Amino acid sequence: MIKALVSPKRIVMLRKAILNIGKIIFILMILYSLFVIYNRVIFSFQFTDEGDNISIGKYILEGKTLYKDIFSQHQPLTYYISAIIQKIAQPQNILMVIKRH
Repeated sequence: MIKALVSPKRIVMLRKAILNIGKIIFILMILYSLFVIYNRVIFSFQFTDEGDNISIGKYILEGKTLYKDIFSQHQPLTYYISAIIQKIAQPQNILMVIKRH
């Protein structure tokens, strides 16, 4: 008698392993798709407050007084944080300011 090269038990184990790998690949594809969609949605909005923070931080560094020389309806903390970052980093242009923030 010739013994079977692959036992039925082994075949069942291989099928389960293949199904598990397929499930893992499917879950990874779903997660990747959600990540791509999330990034497209997040980066499709323009955040105007960041530009406000950067420009008012620059005005503060130029010696202007907040709420006297510069109008804003927001709290001052973010403007002063922006001014500190710009003072420390000393960016050469607006792209470097954005990169530092």
